[in-house]
Amino acid sequence: MNSGPGYDGSVAVRGVFGIAWLPNNTPMDVFLELVPSLQLTNSSGFGIDAGIGARYFF
Repeated sequence: MNSGPGYDGSVAVRGVFGIAWLPNNTPMDVFLELVPSLQLTNSSGFGIDAGIGARYFF
């Protein structure tokens, strides 16, 4: 459920697909993800988000 500006309490089905690379002997990873979503309320439609990043594990 999204209640941010412009969404007015819309509901969507989302799924996250991604891949991560964990270099040997390092406390970090690098990732790429795709997030398709199907909005079910208000005006139905399809959207996709993407992300790329890195995480450091303490």
